[in-house]
Amino acid sequence: MLFLVAITAGAQQPAPQPAATRFDITNYRIEAQLIPDQHLLRAGADVTVVPQAATRSLVFELNGSLHVESIDIGG
Repeated sequence: MLFLVAITAGAQQPAPQPAATRFDITNYRIEAQLIPDQHLLRAGADVTVVPQAATRSLVFELNGSLHVESIDIGG
């Protein structure tokens, strides 16, 4: 009985996540504009990122109430 419980508990563990790719941010510029009467924050950022290892993706996290309108890569 104990063995069965141990197997069930082990099956519920999440799969290990791969290690995140390390990177350097060598330059950034942020321009922001507050528009209080519209309850709006308009902002843009130029970020130069240099990965320290080969990678196919880069994850940015934003507050859930912010919405991305566009992303430009390499220009």
